[in-house]
Amino acid sequence: MKAIKNLSLLALIAVMFTACFNFDEPERFEPREPSDRSKIITIDSLKRMLWDLPNTFNPIGQAWEATVHAAQIPYDVYIQGRIISDDRDGNFFNQILIQDETSGINVRIGRTGLYNFYRRGQTIYVRMQGLTLAFRRGMYEIGDGPDQGYWSIPRTSNPANFPTTAITVPAFIDHHILAGAQVQAGDMHISPQLITLDTFPRMTVSDGPRWHVPNNGRYNMTLGKLVRINNVRHVGVNDFFGMFWETLEGNTVPEQISLRLDEEYLQNNPIRTWALNAQDASRIMFRAYLDQTFIGYRRAPSGSGLSVTQVFEEIETGELIRVRTSGFARFAGNTIPEGPIDLIGVLSLHTDRHGSWFGRGSGDFPDYLIAIRDLRDVIIMPSSP
Repeated sequence: MKAIKNLSLLALIAVMFTACFNFDEPERFEPREPSDRSKIITIDSLKRMLWDLPNTFNPIGQAWEATVHAAQIPYDVYIQGRIISDDRDGNFFNQILIQDETSGINVRIGRTGLYNFYRRGQTIYVRMQGLTLAFRRGMYEIGDGPDQGYWSIPRTSNPANFPTTAITVPAFIDHHILAGAQVQAGDMHISPQLITLDTFPRMTVSDGPRWHVPNNGRYNMTLGKLVRINNVRHVGVNDFFGMFWETLEGNTVPEQISLRLDEEYLQNNPIRTWALNAQDASRIMFRAYLDQTFIGYRRAPSGSGLSVTQVFEEIETGELIRVRTSGFARFAGNTIPEGPIDLIGVLSLHTDRHGSWFGRGSGDFPDYLIAIRDLRDVIIMPSSP
């Protein structure tokens, strides 16, 4: 009898436990695509469409951002592309990059763990009507309207301003981003476009680095695509990026402080990792600047990694390519192979520390840059005998 009572008690507990928790299977993923495929246009066509629309960007920040051209798309059109980057390894954040046969573009989505929803190699469709398309610093991006909130807080220094913000509202994301069929592991691969740097459009200037991107780069449709550059070697650091907010004495709102390293320090302590992760950054005393004015030495805030732009040389041509890596990437603290190596990554532009581009100021022209997605994009080649 006692055994029967114990069994009854266990059965009752099991029923209560099952009632408290939902053991239903998760909702099945249902692929979606436009009901009218005639509305799909190429990414190249979308980019060119921007220049027929009036510029709605009203800069409130730094002067060089006045070169931005942005507009809300009024037409009921879609673009279709395969995902070439994700945030799994932390070198891309709040964005996915997609490409079709014509070009590539950045889609800004304010959600972490995007790789759980949008997998590399998967086809997605972006409903453009109501979204903002922008050309900023030589690159195109899609997002919500311009940043009018946080950045509009009065400050003693000019804040940066951006023509788009990440799409954050779940219903808005669901309305504009249509995910096609999920891909299996074997279908995730997208063949990168093989490029050689000596075939890229560049020009020479007398008072800056040797090569620069010319002013007519707005229709370089290779930008934003997955590319491969063979037979390169690491030759040094070009730039690194570290910023944080600090309320200075006498101020009521925080100011944006930038961190830098002296050239002498870099010569004696070269950065041989892809970036500075939080552990490595915490060991360094940086020069701190407010609006280009030196205000003393600072350590990076606890837990902060710093992005680094490393320079690689194409061995056969001597041309240079920059590789930008976030300090929050999983591989930020990994040592860069000595080479030779092949690199795969998303092609974009590097605009130096101050962000100027296309001829605004001496020595501040942009140059080509790639961002690798993970260490599988680094192919170590056998050394010559």
